[in-house]
Amino acid sequence: MNKFDIETNNMLKQIERDAKTTACFLCGKKIESPCNSHVVPRFILKEIAQQGMVEYGQSLSRLSIQNTQTGIKNAFTFFMLCRNCDQKFFSDYENPESLLNFDRLSYEQKKLILLEIGVKNHLSHIFTKRKIVCLQRKQIEQYQSQQMLSPAQLDIIEHAKYIRKLKNYKNSTSFPFQILFSKLLDYETQLATQTIIAYVFDLNGKQLFNPYDLTSSFLSNYFYLAVLPYKGQTRVLFYIEKCNIHNVESLIKEFEKLNDDEKLHFLFVSLLMYDEQFYVNPMLCNKMKQNRKIMELYYQTDRMPRNWDYCKKIKDYKKYTNYLSREFSAKE
Repeated sequence: MNKFDIETNNMLKQIERDAKTTACFLCGKKIESPCNSHVVPRFILKEIAQQGMVEYGQSLSRLSIQNTQTGIKNAFTFFMLCRNCDQKFFSDYENPESLLNFDRLSYEQKKLILLEIGVKNHLSHIFTKRKIVCLQRKQIEQYQSQQMLSPAQLDIIEHAKYIRKLKNYKNSTSFPFQILFSKLLDYETQLATQTIIAYVFDLNGKQLFNPYDLTSSFLSNYFYLAVLPYKGQTRVLFYIEKCNIHNVESLIKEFEKLNDDEKLHFLFVSLLMYDEQFYVNPMLCNKMKQNRKIMELYYQTDRMPRNWDYCKKIKDYKKYTNYLSREFSAKE
């Protein structure tokens, strides 16, 4: 390592330490040492690992300054929960049998799994935004005091509101989600994710919301996506809260017209375009890096400031390779 790499790594480690919470985000209990919580369960990550290692989605970025290959133990972890909440709150979905048999579960069991995935997704995004805020504070301290909330701070507030809402569903007798896609693939993908997506455009190029609207009262209409490979099969879930449907109806109607293969293709390109919180088998990651179209798509939507207009290309999703297809499964 050269001096720059050492200084960068030290800075990133310090930012991660600063981003840790002193109280559990779910129960409020004071904690001296937050639990090392995984976004995607470890038993899922083991399925895509190569010699115990996985690649972050950021591996595709030309802008990443951190090591993007890691062992399962440290594969996108966050530090915001007490050990009790980490072990018990997510117990319904962090169960291989529940994921494999999801379609046969009762509505109550499905509700618990979906809200637990949703809460975990928002927690991971909050931790990411906390790290951004910590970095910004270090930069701001050098020349001026901060006068207003940054976009990252507004995002944290928004995700916290979602978590409170999702937690309340536990005591609700209604089913608050619309499941748009639930499929148990009979092959194992080499990519895993658990994330949220706020689409800017639908499949016809119609704008769904303004990503530059930073008003604190605005809540994005988040879709939830999970791709969880396990023991030769893969559970794919794509859903949204029913209360958020009204602003994204055009996208939902277009999505429902697609066949299962097209839906899977659309979801892969969506993931690449809107998020970086996914994990890839290192060999598959190398294949993706050799795909010029894929790399250009990722670069255009990963750059800062974000090139939101490029997200219109979601309507052209079929022009891009679908790395969730059987062709790229673990046994092919």
